[in-house]
Amino acid sequence: MKNLLYFFLITFSGTLLTGCGGCGGDSKDEVSIKVETDEGTTEVSSPKDLNEAMTQVNEAMKNVSVTKDGKPVEVTDHRELKKIIPDELDGIPLKDRESQKAGAFGMNVSTANAKGRDGKRSGEINIADAAGVGMAMTSLAAWTAFDVDKEEADGSYERTAMLDGVKTFEKFNAKTGEYELAAFIKDRFIVTIKAIGVKMKELKKTMKRMWKQLEKKG
Repeated sequence: MKNLLYFFLITFSGTLLTGCGGCGGDSKDEVSIKVETDEGTTEVSSPKDLNEAMTQVNEAMKNVSVTKDGKPVEVTDHRELKKIIPDELDGIPLKDRESQKAGAFGMNVSTANAKGRDGKRSGEINIADAAGVGMAMTSLAAWTAFDVDKEEADGSYERTAMLDGVKTFEKFNAKTGEYELAAFIKDRFIVTIKAIGVKMKELKKTMKRMWKQLEKKG
């Protein structure tokens, strides 16, 4: 899938001239807006205020075509994402569950989250889907664009790796005992699993089961 929208950038550059004491003066706000895609940069005219700025960005985003096989790409219903999250993580019940869909400027993101505790053990799973603007998700997970391999003296580590052809990010905090595993699936889904009292191999087993279901959604 080709992502036509990598990111959009709103730049507000203002100069406010005000009078002082017995000096006369006037004020002027200058705002420039740029919407950047892989097809180039669109700069819209200077708006009068923030509301007009948002309107112009929205209009500019309408010209960005995010498609798959000639059809618009829609985010997965957040309720469906919540169903993909298992009821438990290595015996830890994930009863605290929520999901939502949010969007702006024609971009939508669906998210689902579940977490729970079992004594000193805890677990949490998050799924995010940005559909056709998957590359914009790199702002939420910088490791998708870089390779990381870091180890601390206390045994803590951070590293990127490949798991069955999918890029993942692994992290261990020796002070808290928390393991973290994240994966970027089908250039649109970011799945993150965090747990205390659960080994990394168990996180990987859960991740594989989840991404098999997510692959059917893409």
